[in-house]
This record gives sequence, structure tokens and C-alpha cells, in this order.
Amino acid sequence: MHLISMEQSLLPIFFLALLSLSIFLKSSTAGDTITTSRPVKHPETIVSAGGIFELGFFSPKNNSNYHLGIWYKEVSPRRVVWVANRDYAMLNSSSLSIISDGNIVILDGRLSYSVTNISGGNNDSTARLLDTGNLILGGNNLEVLWQSFDDPTDTLLPGMKLGHDPESEKTWSLLSWRGVDDPAPGDFRLELNAGQLIIKQDSKIYWEGSRQHFSLQNVSLRREWPEYAVFSEINTSRISHILLDESGQLKLQSWTPGAQRWFSDYSSKCGYDGGCGAFSICNESADKPCSCLPGFESEQGSWTQESMEGMLAAKRCKRKTKLQCRDNSLSEKDGFKKISNVEFPSNAKTLDFRSAEECRSASLGNCSWNAYAFDERGCLVWDDFYNLTKHLDDNNNGRNFYVKLAASELIAKDKNSSNGSPGPKINKETKRKLWITFALIIPLIMVFLLVILYLRCKFKKKGKTFPKHDSSSEMPELP
Repeated sequence: MHLISMEQSLLPIFFLALLSLSIFLKSSTAGDTITTSRPVKHPETIVSAGGIFELGFFSPKNNSNYHLGIWYKEVSPRRVVWVANRDYAMLNSSSLSIISDGNIVILDGRLSYSVTNISGGNNDSTARLLDTGNLILGGNNLEVLWQSFDDPTDTLLPGMKLGHDPESEKTWSLLSWRGVDDPAPGDFRLELNAGQLIIKQDSKIYWEGSRQHFSLQNVSLRREWPEYAVFSEINTSRISHILLDESGQLKLQSWTPGAQRWFSDYSSKCGYDGGCGAFSICNESADKPCSCLPGFESEQGSWTQESMEGMLAAKRCKRKTKLQCRDNSLSEKDGFKKISNVEFPSNAKTLDFRSAEECRSASLGNCSWNAYAFDERGCLVWDDFYNLTKHLDDNNNGRNFYVKLAASELIAKDKNSSNGSPGPKINKETKRKLWITFALIIPLIMVFLLVILYLRCKFKKKGKTFPKHDSSSEMPELP
């Protein structure tokens, strides 16, 4: 009899585990290609060869419907850059297939949705997801029959086009999502007309601006102005795109791996970094987006559209009240005003502090630091800062930013919340509890009053009066 060591007995189990893992990985992803014999069934996906983009079915937040989309593989939370069935969500788990005539369809039990409508395809047609984010449908002679770049949704990736090509008779435009979590066609459309970018809300012009601010290069064929433009990001080492969001704002965005967040390099309302000037804030939803922060005032009057278009940080906000800093002769101390749901300025200094309180104290003790924030990167502080951007109310990607102010500029009832710690604020949950309390107390009061009324009526029927307190008997007689 041969003795088998424990290591030898565990080897089959180890190899079986590896085999099971490889089978699982193959079942969850199917390379980068779709064929007539290799469909993509939810929750399977295909991933581009370099692992940059992924294609599959997704359900938007608070929604059980399924959409076919393309998103960045390594970016979290998921950022969808293309949606096939925007106007027709699938109700059940679906599959993506290439049928016998070479077209791509989404199958949902008894229903089907045609993603493409081409001729010339056959059983040998294949669809491949490229590292550019482009899904290409090709025939057996390597001819491109269809590509997702020719059918953009709300996002332009590097290499995508905007405008009209008279030779191919193709037109490219962007159409916003209906809502943050609703990829259905929205109200805003981006077009290129006579070299200018135009955002339309329905048929009305919502915004006009220059293509140059968004790294869109001209392609002129016959006339002096370009028929179409190509998005060509100069810095190819980073992930970037142009987004027309649900509120009608056009943004040139880039992904910062260290912060794990998207930053707007340029936007249709807030401009470049510094577009509104120092100590200012840009509100994406306002008609006049630039304004000074609380406790500051403009040195040179109000902002104009001309100054925004020229991208000159000519406007600068200055403090209304000088900071105390280390002046111990003053009894009141400087503090912080919280600005909620914003995108941070880009020129932050990172300090090695482990808590928000340590970060606040360090910023308060340094006279040159005018603001601080604390997030997953640690303690962030700013000297002068530019391009503080206020997000829309339904955008939950914003952070809390604390700007240093003199004590006299801080409202007394907000001092607790202004110094970086939560103050007495009535939130939605507190309001809900108050309403519940009122809803319980009011019926009790009504019951009590009905009981009193009932007792009064009962005493009257018996010929008695309802007992009252006779205060006259207690009054002393006057001499």
C-alpha cells in the first residue's frame, strides 16, 4: 500500500477548481466577437481585445428594463457610452444575435428588435467590439457593413464624427438621455452647422459655441466651413469623451484613475478650468452660470457671455471680510462654509491626514489655505482655486467643499455645519417623522374633544350641568 501525501490528494481538487473558474469566465464573457453561432445572452458580455470597452445588457438604476449598451470596462460606476435600443426597452432577459441575413437583432422571448438594417450580409457576418468602443459589423470580405460610430447616442468617443458628409450622405448628431437613469431619447440635440456647435431643445436653439473648445477637428470637403468634425483627443493616454447630458450641457470629460472620478475639462456653460475666475462657482443649471462664492464679491462687475466665450479668467472674486488667521486679538474665529454637490477644482494639494477633523484643523491653521475637502484620497486643500462647479440637483456625483470665511460672514445658526461638522439641519427623514407624529397626535386630539362633547350632552340629558371649577368661592371678600 502506498501512502499519498496531503499535497498530492489536494492536487485534483486544485485543478478542478481552476477548470471550473475557466469555464465560468468563458461563460460570462465571449471574447470580442458575435457570430451567428455565438450570440450574447444576458448576463454574458463581450470585451474588446485590450479590455477597454464592454458590451452587454444593463438595467438602469430604479428600472427593471434591459438595454443593450457599450461601457468602459474598468470605470466604476458604469459609464454607458452607447445604447442600441433607446426607444424600446426589453422587459425580460435578452440575447444579442446575428441572424441569417447578417443583421444584428435583440431577441426577447417572442419579441425582436433590429439593431441594424443592412443588406449584403449573410451567415458569415461577424460583429466585433474594438478598443475604440466601436462595434463593427462586417462581411466575409472584411467590408464594414455597419458600425455603432455611425449611430451615436449621447457620447462622442475619439474618432467619432459630428456633422454631415455629403459624399456618404451620413449625418452624425448627439441626442441626450431623457434622465440620469433613463437612456430613452431626451430633449436636447447637438449638431454642427457652418462650423459652429449648436444645442437644440426641441426646435429652439438652446446654446451655440465653438467646436475648438471640445477638441473637434474640421473636415472640410468643398466649402470654406467644415461639413463635419472629428473628435480627436490629443492626450491618448487617458480616457476621455464628449457628453451631451440630460440637462443640455455639453462636456469634455476625462477619467482620473487616482480619484476614480470624471472631471470636466470644458463644458458649454462653465468653460475651461478658470473660466469663471478665482473664488467663484459655476452652476450648470443657471442661465448666468458664474457667480462669486458666499463671502466673496466680484472685483470687476458681473460676468458676460463674451468673457466666457473668450475663456479669459478676467473676473476675480475677492473677500468681503479679511480673515482673522492668527490674529489673537479678535475673539471670533474663522470658520468654513460647506458648499454641497460640487466638482472639485483641479489644483488641490493632498495631505496625509486620516480624518476630516484633522484636515479641517490643518486648513484652519494655515493662513494660505482657503478651502479644504476630505474624500477617499485623503485631505485636499487649496490656495487660490478655480472652476468649482455646482452639479444639478439630481446628480449624485458631487462632493462637499469647505471654503474658509471670516467669522462675521458665517451665519450664526449655520456655524456648526460651516466648520465641517454636521449641524442642526432638518432632512427628509426628520420631516417624514414629524409628519407621522402630527398624523398620530391630531386623531388623538379629535377623540379627546369628542369625548368631552359626549360627556356634556350626557349631563344635559340628566338635568345636570357639566362640572365646572367655581373660582368665585375662592375669592376673598372685600372689606
